[in-house]
Amino acid sequence: MSLEQEVWNAERARQIIEDPLVVKALDEMERALLDNLEACPIDKTELRDKIWMLWSTTRKFKRVFQTMMETGKLAQAELSQKSRLERFKDRFVA
Repeated sequence: MSLEQEVWNAERARQIIEDPLVVKALDEMERALLDNLEACPIDKTELRDKIWMLWSTTRKFKRVFQTMMETGKLAQAELSQKSRLERFKDRFVA
């Protein structure tokens, strides 16, 4: 994937994960799952495991977007560095 595409993906990921509706939905999902986990009877291990997996998947979903945003920052830095190098070459290299 090109650096430009990674930068674009990062911006799109930021828009999605910071969208107020998405933030609210994920927060409510996490809260509900944790409430259910706390209320789950101790002898219902299979149910508890399923709730924990759903909670863990919700957190992983957020991390995927955060990773995309971090990758985009690195790609943007690399593009900026390449641009500075090209300007330097144009100025000083004949």
